[in-house]
Amino acid sequence: MLVTWSTQLLTNETYVEYSLWNGTFSLRENATMSKFIDGSSAHRVLYMYRATLKNLTMDTVYMYHVGSPAGLSAKYSFRTILDENRKSFAVYGDLGVVNAQSLARLQRDAQLDYYDAILHVGDFAYDMDADESRVGDQFMNEIQEIAAYVPYMVAPGNHERAYNFSNYKSRFSMPSNGDGENLWYSYNFGLAHIISFSTEVYFWWEFGFAQIANQYRWLEQDLQWATAPENRTKYPWIITMGHQPMYCSNANQDDCTFYDSRPRSGLPYIHTFGLEKLFYDYGVDLELWAHEHSYERLWPIYNWTVYEGSWNEPYTNPGAPTHVISGSAGCYSKHNPFLNQTQLYSAFRSDDYGYSRMKIINSTHLYMEQVSDDQGGKVIDNFTLIREKHEPYSNHKHKEVVCQIPYGLPNRYATGDAPFSIQSGDFNNDKKLDIAVTNAKSNDISVLLGNEDGSFRSQTTYSAGSYPQSVTVGDFNNDNKQDLAVANTESDNMSLLLGNGDGTFQNQLIYSTGASPTSLAAGDFNHDNKLDLTIVNNGEDTITVMLGHGDGTFQNQIKYAVGHSPYFVTVADFNNDTNLDLVVANNNENDKSISVLLGNGDGTFQNQTKYAVADNSYSVTVGDFNNDTKEDLALVNFILNSVSILFGNGDGTFHNETEYLVGFHPFSATVGDFNNDSKLDLAVVNAFGNSASILLGNGDGTFQNQTEYIIGPFPCSVILGDFNGNNKLDLIVSNSGSNTIEVMLGNGDGTFQNRKKFITGSQPSFVATGDFNRDAKLDLVTSNNDDQDRTISVLLGNGDGTFQNQTKYTVADTPHSLAIGDFNNDNKLDLVVGNLDDNSASVILGNGNGTFHSPTKYRVGLSPFFVIIDDFNNDINLDLAIGNLDSDSISVLLGNGDGTFQNQTVNEVGHGPCSLIADDFNNDNKLDIAVANYFDNYVSVLLGNGDGTFQNQAKYEVDDGLSSVTAGDFNNDTLVDIAVANYKGSSVSVLLGNGDGTFKNAIVYSSGISPSWVLSADLNHDGKLDMVLINSYENSIGVMLGNGDGTLQTQILYTVGTGRASMTLGSFKDNNKFDLAVSNAIDNTITIFLNDCS
Repeated sequence: MLVTWSTQLLTNETYVEYSLWNGTFSLRENATMSKFIDGSSAHRVLYMYRATLKNLTMDTVYMYHVGSPAGLSAKYSFRTILDENRKSFAVYGDLGVVNAQSLARLQRDAQLDYYDAILHVGDFAYDMDADESRVGDQFMNEIQEIAAYVPYMVAPGNHERAYNFSNYKSRFSMPSNGDGENLWYSYNFGLAHIISFSTEVYFWWEFGFAQIANQYRWLEQDLQWATAPENRTKYPWIITMGHQPMYCSNANQDDCTFYDSRPRSGLPYIHTFGLEKLFYDYGVDLELWAHEHSYERLWPIYNWTVYEGSWNEPYTNPGAPTHVISGSAGCYSKHNPFLNQTQLYSAFRSDDYGYSRMKIINSTHLYMEQVSDDQGGKVIDNFTLIREKHEPYSNHKHKEVVCQIPYGLPNRYATGDAPFSIQSGDFNNDKKLDIAVTNAKSNDISVLLGNEDGSFRSQTTYSAGSYPQSVTVGDFNNDNKQDLAVANTESDNMSLLLGNGDGTFQNQLIYSTGASPTSLAAGDFNHDNKLDLTIVNNGEDTITVMLGHGDGTFQNQIKYAVGHSPYFVTVADFNNDTNLDLVVANNNENDKSISVLLGNGDGTFQNQTKYAVADNSYSVTVGDFNNDTKEDLALVNFILNSVSILFGNGDGTFHNETEYLVGFHPFSATVGDFNNDSKLDLAVVNAFGNSASILLGNGDGTFQNQTEYIIGPFPCSVILGDFNGNNKLDLIVSNSGSNTIEVMLGNGDGTFQNRKKFITGSQPSFVATGDFNRDAKLDLVTSNNDDQDRTISVLLGNGDGTFQNQTKYTVADTPHSLAIGDFNNDNKLDLVVGNLDDNSASVILGNGNGTFHSPTKYRVGLSPFFVIIDDFNNDINLDLAIGNLDSDSISVLLGNGDGTFQNQTVNEVGHGPCSLIADDFNNDNKLDIAVANYFDNYVSVLLGNGDGTFQNQAKYEVDDGLSSVTAGDFNNDTLVDIAVANYKGSSVSVLLGNGDGTFKNAIVYSSGISPSWVLSADLNHDGKLDMVLINSYENSIGVMLGNGDGTLQTQILYTVGTGRASMTLGSFKDNNKFDLAVSNAIDNTITIFLNDCS
């Protein structure tokens, strides 16, 4: 045990006296002395003493004091370390004299014998050399209550650099197997081989370039020794500690925020002596860092690529070293804020003051946790690193990420243009339901084969006639393979597509019909076991009956008169004579009726009997709603926004029409038992309401009030079936307005799977996420755009993906955009809100407990539409940049660091700046801004000067109606790219960066209809940036997974609420996966999408 101490006066005889606890100081070791001369002009002198205590017994408590005949220190104690495997450490860096927040808790822990050693990863005192090194004296006195009790192991930081690290080299006594001056060294401790090294050799070249090469060669030799089989068996864990990290996601533009960080890549430009590959090749398990005044745990990473052990267990047998940055112990320069957007490699981060604890459990398990001093010692993060084989990572078989659906099964699938009628069947004989849908405007049929889980493969299309409106499924040629029959409205014919039994279909056969066929149905009308067809001829007030030959051909059509403008037909036995009958919905303002044609059983039908009904109807469906064994009818009333029930008498007649309210302009309905109570229920799609209404039946012919579900635009048709094989009825809807079909999986209780929604204020236009009450659970805030509301809503998170009820705060007229940051450097999140009609920005300071102060307003441009925060002048204080929609400018307000801001400076951009993103596009360590201009077809790029001012805009042409912009490295070339959502163009444009602030021509990808927002993140954690868009017109979000080369996959679609306004990403279940929150401005809610990749 080596003991080090210092005095200001020279003493000739110095020593350590020690003994067993409560002994009589019977043992004594003399000290050696060295002189330390401060490098300032005063050349102040200190005397450093070192003594080695010998012949100690393992796992024994000793007491000791130091001094000379002139005086002795206070009594201290230490426990000799048992030569066992389990070892516990405190890990931290950046502990100063001023604002030493964690010091008291660390002093207490050390004296309670919590740790076997302290690992201080650089930056002491701030600074040791200050005031002729008296600040160093003060710091050593403070840590004396730690270091006198437990070994205090150190690494140099940038704040030790004065006079060639003289204070650091003289005040600490580390193992001498490295440079001999504490800059680099190693030691074995329990099951660990711990390496301390200097990252500072890469930054302070005035002390000589040779030290870079010398350290690198020493590290290489040391790692060769550590990884020799006989040594790695004894000391399997290799842990490094160096001050300045290779990676970090802080917003201060430190070296670790850049791609070629020096400790990672080595010397600039020539990239020699980089440590990342060295540590990777020798299988270093854990890399400990500090420097950033915050805590951040990274995913296992190498060369900017995450190599998890698996999705569920990322730290079990990972494919790269694990990095932890623990620099939040507390110092005078306070915190380093994080970037707003979580980086691909970042697993958890916090700017609470605190420190880390590490425990080596055994040869395969190592545990770490982060303690928040701000929260009274609460553990806010933890993980267990498991390495069953300690070996070079080149031996690791990197597992491919298989998750392709981050937010669960998609519930929307692309079809042709204007999907109208939809039917299900098993087209490939795999006992899984498939889908056929007619596309009225593209004159074709989409076939989507079903998977076992209720999802569907991409469509295959088949040509049909002109404007196909209706499809039915049946085996028309008796080959036990399902076929399709399609009514083509504008070509006055029917298409028959015979199935091959493998999911494919033959080319269409054409049969003439009457004028403007709009609906058809199949049945055996003449009892010959061959399917027949009936077709509605809307243009001539008739229906056609075509008797089948059983070989895919039909007899000549026979026509029957019905009501005016007949639209829909269905088949059932209404008079219980075993002969199929027909019912037709007549959709004419002057003939609000249905026609019933009773079948004779020989393929002919009696003349119609008409029944007056309440309204025009586009659909009629059949079921026994009152359990009297007689078929009843349900008609959708397009104008009245209702559904009517007509009860059957069992003789082909009907009575007692009863109405139930549904959504806006219902178009189609289907019948089934959705809650498994043996009572029929109704599902109705509302064409102009973009919704589905579910009415649960009571079994007596009455129904409960509707439950309405938001779906895609202009839903025209709905079918039911068990599409995921769980014995619960599901629904599929054709959304004609978005060229999609939508799957609604049933829960078996009358409800359907739906995303969680939480109530906000009126018209939430923006949503953002942050931890407002510092409980390590993400919260949400929305700006409520209604000019009568004038509020923001704060919803505190429960940490399980749910949120508490909103709390509202009044701001100004029409709050629209918002952003989150710590504007007064008090470690509490604050808000800024752009007030659209007030031409102002409200700054709202947070109290750190989920509540906020009253707002302070700042004047900006006309109609502030979008606000971002970042440090544009490199003073570590957050600034504001605001896009002013109606003055074609952005306002920059520089922050003072106390929650106040300077007056705006104005920068001209294009017409209608509606979205901004900040990043370093030209790699000059100065933040730049990209702007989406809604009324122009170009992006404005303003390169930053690093002082809060910007150069004139450069313009880059994209598609039409820019609505949102994001930035990231989409092709993994380490250069920042831009992606833009084009509202009018229904597309997303990707502009790959050249690294000098210029961009290549845009690559355009089709999106959903009218995308209004785009975000980028690695949603499935494969190391490739993905995108998620709000498709504003069609009530959906689209996930476009990235290929890592700048290209994107076809979007995966999910339904959201109405009036989609904005979205934000965050881990709402605290599981380090990107969940999504979408604000719905019309139904005043937030929709939550939990990332369930596994």
